[in-house]
Amino acid sequence: MRYSCLSVQAADNESSSTSKFITVDSKDMHIVLYGELDQNGVTFADPDKETLVMLPALAVPSPNIYFKPLAEALSSAYNVVVEYSAVAEPPNLLE
Repeated sequence: MRYSCLSVQAADNESSSTSKFITVDSKDMHIVLYGELDQNGVTFADPDKETLVMLPALAVPSPNIYFKPLAEALSSAYNVVVEYSAVAEPPNLLE
């Protein structure tokens, strides 16, 4: 997988999150990670914690804002990944 990282800094009283673009099966996906990350900010610091992946419904305009309160509350006990958007190729209707 190819990672291109963009870190999001939070205020002192908020938990931090990190936004990343990753490539899965040749498609780009934007995800937001909640929880303690390693020194490089690339992976979770505690790989033994269970990881929860939150996938938004079709009509959710901003999954990061929608899931933020829940993701922050769960980030102390779990590694949390919120799928923000998947960039897919449009279907070829001519085939």
